[in-house]
Amino acid sequence: MKKWLASVTGAVALCTALAAPVGAVAWATVPTSPRPRANVPPPEAVGLYPTQVPFDKALRGGQYEDTIGVLNGTPHGQWFHFSLSGAAAPWLSVMSSPNTAPIKEIWAPGGAGATRAILQLRVPSTLANGAYHGVITVWMKPPKTKTNGPTTVGLGGEITVTVSVTGTEVVAGKLVDAYTYPKLEQGEPLKIFAIVNNSGNVAARPSFHLQILKAGARHPAYNWVGTTGEALLPGERSTYQLSWPANSTEGATLGKYTARILSVTFPGTKDVGSWALAFQLYPFGALHRGGKFLSLKLLNKPHAGYSAELQASVVSSGQVQQETTFVGQLYRNGNLLEGLKSPVPVLLSPAGQPGDTGTIQVAVPITKDGLYRVTGLVNFAGAQSATKTLTFRVGPRGLSRADEIAAGAGALLLAILLISLIVVRKRRQRRALPLHQNAHLPPRYTANHPRALRVPPKDPVGDARQRPVSRR
Repeated sequence: MKKWLASVTGAVALCTALAAPVGAVAWATVPTSPRPRANVPPPEAVGLYPTQVPFDKALRGGQYEDTIGVLNGTPHGQWFHFSLSGAAAPWLSVMSSPNTAPIKEIWAPGGAGATRAILQLRVPSTLANGAYHGVITVWMKPPKTKTNGPTTVGLGGEITVTVSVTGTEVVAGKLVDAYTYPKLEQGEPLKIFAIVNNSGNVAARPSFHLQILKAGARHPAYNWVGTTGEALLPGERSTYQLSWPANSTEGATLGKYTARILSVTFPGTKDVGSWALAFQLYPFGALHRGGKFLSLKLLNKPHAGYSAELQASVVSSGQVQQETTFVGQLYRNGNLLEGLKSPVPVLLSPAGQPGDTGTIQVAVPITKDGLYRVTGLVNFAGAQSATKTLTFRVGPRGLSRADEIAAGAGALLLAILLISLIVVRKRRQRRALPLHQNAHLPPRYTANHPRALRVPPKDPVGDARQRPVSRR
């Protein structure tokens, strides 16, 4: 009888395991006295992604990361456990987020929601070139069962990892340049920009040591050590922004200061550069604000039901960083529709510094066809620019205002020419009328008129026989 029960129990466990998704691994808990009438429904599904994680062209001493995920298809949240095996297992770790401690389990909510984790690889510096493999097993423990309860299984799956080591890691870089703004107001942050070059063959994230020193003071007004921004790829150059926070500058004394980048280091390397930048701290509101509104233009061909994309070009003439916005009004066929304001201010650098020019994007709602007009100005941290106007038509194309003026002028000129031709023709008709129209007019002079021309009658001319003979 006992052998028969064991056979039935094994068959039930096998059938339940086969009901799981393809590629899943099942762990079974067999109670001492199963009761078929107390069935517990198995979980619906569990998914893992990706199924393969390749680390190609990994270098000795390098550190690499990728993302893995768990899809929990059960109705309720579950704990999923990680176990690592294979030759690459000692170099792998799973973390809930970057730069945190490794984890052995992660909570995944129900409903097939994606839960992500970070897979990190650290290649030993003495590892030989070649291909190395590892396996990450992700599994869910089966629910606890009571005595004489049914057999339950926990679902899981595997992610294969391949590490191809091709050479030795080289970490190197240089602080190429740095700059900051020469004038700063109390209560405003000081921004320092460090340009760093990665000349190694692996990605690296530099660390910085920044100090702010007042002229003549023995202790720094501000001291900071840390990282910011993203890692640099091999051969890449990038600008990192460091900052003296506004809450620190608000209580600082006025005068001359120096911002010192004491060191820039890559992981496991020595200092790759330093820099010193002078600036002066002024009372809040003491420095000039302003700029120029260069142009306002339409970027697309708008249609009713969509938006017209406008772009305002600006340049700073101020001495401080300025939050710059566009403010205006929208008209259709001469009627005011609504006010406009750019949703995201553009931060302009002081005049003459990198970033002192920019563009402001404004989306204008277009509800109907018509002739639209946008009139607006630019606000430079409280200082306003001159106003500019942009006109455009939406819908069937009609004559523009310039075309209408030109057409009207042409019609007027044509009318003047026609009138002139009619007048000239009438004058010519008056001067030279046809002969049949002059028949009824009396002659200008009669024969008895004193000014009439009188011609004496000629004597008749005789023939040769009557001609007198001359005498000598």
